[in-house]
Amino acid sequence: YVDNAAIQESTYQSSNVTAEASGGGMMTNLVPKDGGNDYHLQVFAGGSGGSGFWQGSNIDTNIIKRGFAGQDAIVKIEDFDGSFGGPIKRDKLWFMLTGRDQVTFTQAGGSTYPNGAPGIQDGTIYAGTFRLTYQLNQNNKLTAFILRNWKYKGHEILDTGIGIPADPSVAATQRSKWPMYYIFQTKWTGTPTPKLVTE
Repeated sequence: YVDNAAIQESTYQSSNVTAEASGGGMMTNLVPKDGGNDYHLQVFAGGSGGSGFWQGSNIDTNIIKRGFAGQDAIVKIEDFDGSFGGPIKRDKLWFMLTGRDQVTFTQAGGSTYPNGAPGIQDGTIYAGTFRLTYQLNQNNKLTAFILRNWKYKGHEILDTGIGIPADPSVAATQRSKWPMYYIFQTKWTGTPTPKLVTE
């Protein structure tokens, strides 16, 4: 799970992927933020309240008569990202601190409780990153990066779509509470000569 606030630049390559890729599909390269000599604060907020406002429906009585139990729907989506970074020592040492709050609630279309209430999958991910960049000298740079994700999913509901609706009360026992997701990375980049870069 990527903390968007930690990313300075993203590139996507959908075809003619280079030899470094071990398999097919899209290749993504994410360049993290360093901090820099000036203090920067960045905030992003987005979301949707659902209620069919941002999604269409092609369900009609014909389809329902054929046994279609309903379609998936957005109940709530929230995405809040923020970053703050700058110098610890100008031209030498920089920091970057970021955080993300991502909430997704979706209604499983073919899923209802015995009382008729819709089955809703509820998931939350909190992410935080901290990055230090140290310019040792003109030709050598050191970075250290740690990312921590907290993930919670209250209900894992499999949508049957057609036929007998799934019972969320059965699926609700399959929960994922705050598993440990860490990424820790250090990197040294050096340019011994104008034609050679080492990492």
